[in-house]
Amino acid sequence: MMRPFISKRRAFTFIELLVVMSIIAILVGLLLPAVQKVREAAYRMSCANNLKQITLAVHNYHDQFGSFPDGGKNQDGIDPATGAPFTLPGSRADWSWPYQILPMIEQTNIYNHPDDAGVKTSIVKNYYCPTRRPPALYNNHAVCDYAGSGGDNGQNGAIVEKGTGPVRFAHLIDGSSNTILFGEKRMKLDMFGFSKDDNEPCYSPGWDFDIYRMAVKKNGQWVGPEQDVKNSAKDDSSLFDFGGSHAGGCNMSLCDGSVRFFRFTLSGDQFRKACVRNDGEIIDSGEL
Repeated sequence: MMRPFISKRRAFTFIELLVVMSIIAILVGLLLPAVQKVREAAYRMSCANNLKQITLAVHNYHDQFGSFPDGGKNQDGIDPATGAPFTLPGSRADWSWPYQILPMIEQTNIYNHPDDAGVKTSIVKNYYCPTRRPPALYNNHAVCDYAGSGGDNGQNGAIVEKGTGPVRFAHLIDGSSNTILFGEKRMKLDMFGFSKDDNEPCYSPGWDFDIYRMAVKKNGQWVGPEQDVKNSAKDDSSLFDFGGSHAGGCNMSLCDGSVRFFRFTLSGDQFRKACVRNDGEIIDSGEL
């Protein structure tokens, strides 16, 4: 009588298991940076698309109303000059550009919301840079990672305070392809919802740096866009300028509808030229 064949399988030894785990760890270490790089490239493209949609919405707004939307007025928010609150009950006439263009980005339901508080807590995904943060409420209100360009003094950019404008395409003396319309805001990553540049609903902060930014001087010199501040305890400077969380630069849209990537190494003088709409100075595109 034949005995049944019994296969004797040898199990992994502890040493072999360690070798396999080490190989897996090495492979993960090699692949993870590549995966992160691909993910960031997708985020950067999504961010650029957000700016593209916002800019096209402004073009549609201009077609309908004959001018760019403005930055609002200090009626329902905080007056930066005095710190005092302003309110205008029952009216949204002075709310800022993120509210004004809602119908042009298929958000009419938010625009027509009967309750002001309901508007201020309504998230628009296109207003958030995916590299920086997910769409969410901060300090119990919706915010925006993008800002209109106020030029270099708050009055000579494409987005100006209500009553200062209106700004039209005809006012872009430097040309629509040479003038910034919107860009990413430089922000303090550890102060979302609380820092000076991110502490009010994006729809109605009044005319302040929640919804517009400028070319600025630091230590007497014009500066270009800068990287986000990761630790406000080490860098507590006021943030009035453009910047972002992407590696090497930030996305900016121009008044002609194009979106460009502005490097953090761009000179401040060149960046100022791109922010101002009417000084006759044109940015050298080779520096971008």
